[in-house]
Amino acid sequence: MPDKPSPMWHDSQRWLKTLEEVAAFRTTYGVLPGDSGRSPRERALQQWLKRQGAKAIEGALTDVQVKALDLVDGDWRANQTTLSWENNLAAAILDYQERGRVPGNEEGAGPWLLRQRSRMAAGKLTEDQVKALDEAIPGWRNLDRIKWSERAKDLARYVTAWGRFPSSRSKDPEGLRLYTWLAFQRKKLRQGRLDGGQVAELNDLVPGWRGRNQDREAI
Repeated sequence: MPDKPSPMWHDSQRWLKTLEEVAAFRTTYGVLPGDSGRSPRERALQQWLKRQGAKAIEGALTDVQVKALDLVDGDWRANQTTLSWENNLAAAILDYQERGRVPGNEEGAGPWLLRQRSRMAAGKLTEDQVKALDEAIPGWRNLDRIKWSERAKDLARYVTAWGRFPSSRSKDPEGLRLYTWLAFQRKKLRQGRLDGGQVAELNDLVPGWRGRNQDREAI
């Protein structure tokens, strides 16, 4: 009867299986697992890499294990939270530049920026991270502006669904709220109080939002 594999053999197999997951993640996303929020498993892999870094310092990894990790990514010893955060910042900057505005909470880099606002409120962002965001993405903290963008997208979805702008005669509460919001934007436009970015965003999302005489309720 063959001998049962030793516990050390099982540990080695689990280690190799986890390394394969890290390698697959690196191939798919181009970075090592970090804090991007893609999944709980990503964060688990990030913590595993941190443990390997600590073991390497202690001399508790074999030469074969170190070489295997090096083959996956030579930066595996670095702080993956920092690497991932910097990669996400770079993507957020590109998204911001392409849009010409801070992305909404549900588009592009918006979910990541939303998490950064939550982390800042909880005191979990470093001063350097806050400074980097302030310099690269002006207005990223401006919740009112972001909420405004979300409302503009709500209006766009309404027009697409109904084929017309909301009216004061709308029977559904959402239609009435959007009518009031749109009427206020038209009033601000007439008074010169709607900034150029907001005008451009509405022009892009909801062509014809101004109405023929800016007081029209529906098309």
